[in-house]
Order: sequence, then structure tokens, then C-alpha cells
Amino acid sequence: MRRLAAILPLLLLICALPAQAGYRPPLDDDLRYMYNDALGAAVHNLQVPGAVMAVKDARGSVAYFHQGLADTASGLEMDPAMYFRIASVTKTFTATAILTLVDQNKVGLTDTVEQWLPGQVDGGASVTVRNLLEMRSGLEHFESSATLAQIIDSEPDHQFTVDEMLSQANKVLVTPGSVYDYNNLNYLILQSIIEKASGQDYQSYFTGRLLTPLGLSQTIVPYNNSLPSPYAHGYRLNDGPLPADCTFKYATSAFGGAGSMVATAGDLVKWLDALVDGQLLSVSSHRAQWETKSDGGGMAYGLGVARDGNTYGHNGNYNNVYTSAMFRYLDYDIVILANGQTQFSTGSSSATSIYSAVRTSLDQYLTRWD
Repeated sequence: MRRLAAILPLLLLICALPAQAGYRPPLDDDLRYMYNDALGAAVHNLQVPGAVMAVKDARGSVAYFHQGLADTASGLEMDPAMYFRIASVTKTFTATAILTLVDQNKVGLTDTVEQWLPGQVDGGASVTVRNLLEMRSGLEHFESSATLAQIIDSEPDHQFTVDEMLSQANKVLVTPGSVYDYNNLNYLILQSIIEKASGQDYQSYFTGRLLTPLGLSQTIVPYNNSLPSPYAHGYRLNDGPLPADCTFKYATSAFGGAGSMVATAGDLVKWLDALVDGQLLSVSSHRAQWETKSDGGGMAYGLGVARDGNTYGHNGNYNNVYTSAMFRYLDYDIVILANGQTQFSTGSSSATSIYSAVRTSLDQYLTRWD
């Protein structure tokens, strides 16, 4: 079973040609109708239970959209105010938290894993914080451990520690810095470095340094498997003829700083704005975060962020149950959260497939001003 899938290469599959620089209309009625119709068509075509979308224009106006069901058993409709597990979008928070510690001179990008976690990673003296952030550590993947997989699947309340994860996966397999390899273990190690450098658990540090300053009151760094109300149920759709409600099936603590966070679409629009504009970082750290590298193709990864042409942000997939897409495209901040993954989705993220469809519709809409 796939865990938090390495899905950022999906950006390569967003094939609509970007609109040329020019007039960007505000979120008037016509544009809102376009967004709503595009979301509805994508949810229908992908056959996911439902999705929500938040869009912010360059003038600061925000519009919310929803399609489908949040709970297939009761027939409860989606609501933009609902909470979702945001999967690997969590990595954008973890990377930014590390960079705030860099700005405080508490962590260095050239610090090694061995300095922070002595003796815990075989080859850790050759892996830097920068390698972890940009997915070039060369580390093995914890998802390959049958022991960890069994616990994740069968003990949803199990409280994993980074030490426990490293006891099952802790070897450098490829020369650090040489190859891009999307790996959740990198961000669990970063989680541990945040805690050691700050003297706080990462939940408290995120709240104090990231969430509270931005007023993100509907974003949670969880201590357990629960969800606040109202929440969208999450479904696995490829395991049988009927969707399986897997909202609380898995041990979310296994994903920690790699993919455990919970948020609403409205809060993620605020976060995306801060992330792309560098509101919480020094100029040098913000620049470093968005210095992306590519091993070929369109997608390039930076320090916990990705860029593909005019698309900036991140996406995520929580065990094929919840998927997320958070991108700035041209002058629009677009957040999509979906509660199911189907065989009709491109690659491994329904939310990214929805984003692709919405972006195509937006490009077509903008041609009237070319």
C-alpha cells in the first residue's frame, strides 16, 4: 500500500499551456462561475466523493467552492469550512520552520544529520540539512519496512517517535546531494532537528512561530489521530466495489512533519500567500527556499516547495484517502482538498488532477484578454 506518495512529479502532468502575462480579472461573478463549473466537472469526471476549493486573487478577494459529499453514508454535503488531512503540504510548514531556525542561527543548512542525531543514521555525517530539505539525502524509505507498515495499518492510536522510525530505516543508500528522491523520512528527521534546536515539540514550535503569527486558527499540528469538527470523511476507493471510510484507520503519527497536519482550505490560502511571499523568513532564507533544482523535466524542487513553470506550491496524498493541492498560478492562489483517490486521477493525487482541470479552464477563460 502506498503511504504519503512521492507525488510532486505529477506537476509534470499538468500540461495546459500557461496563459501569457497580462490582465488578471478579479473574482467577479463570471470568474466564480468558471471556477465552480470547473470544480464540479472535475469531481464528476474523477468520481471522487467530493472536494473543496479556495481561490484568492491579487486584490485579496477569496472565493470558496464545494462539490460532492463529505460523508457518503449520511449524504452530508461538502462545506469549505471542513477540516482535511493535508498530507505532504505539511512539508511546506516543516521546511519553513527549519528556515526560521536558520534565521535565528540555531540551525545551519550545512549542519549534518550526525551533528543533530548522533549515531542514529548510518552515513549521517554526509547528509546535510539542505540535503534533507531538497530531497537529496540518499536515505532509504521507511515505507519499505514491513514492521512499520503493519503498525501504521492496524494501530491508529500508536504514537510513533522519530527514533522508532529510524530504528527500521536509517541507511544512506545513494551519495547525498547527487539525486532527487522524494522521501518522507527526510522530513521526520527535520522534525527531530526542529525539536532539538528549539527545545519544544514540533507541534508547539509550529504553532508559536508559524500558525499564530499568521492567524491560522484552523490549522492543526496534531498530537493524535482525531479531527476537529466539521471534517470531511476520507475514503479509499480502489480496494473494492464500495468506498471504504478510512478517516481514522491509520496511525497519523508515523507521518509527523512529513504529512500529519490538518487544515481548512481557507487557512491554506493564507499559508500559501505567506509561503510564496516569504512573510515569515529573512530575504536570504526566502530566496534559498525557492532556489529549485530539477533533474530534468518541468518540475523542480526547492526547500520544501516545488515549481513548475508558473506554478508554485506543493501537493499531497494521505494513503489514497485525502489528497491536497496548494498552488499559486499566475496571480491566483488555488487550494484544493479532496476526500478520495480513484483510478481516474492522474498519477496519485485527485486534488492535483482537479487542479490541472481548473487550471486548464482558467487558461481558456483568460484568453479573452489576450
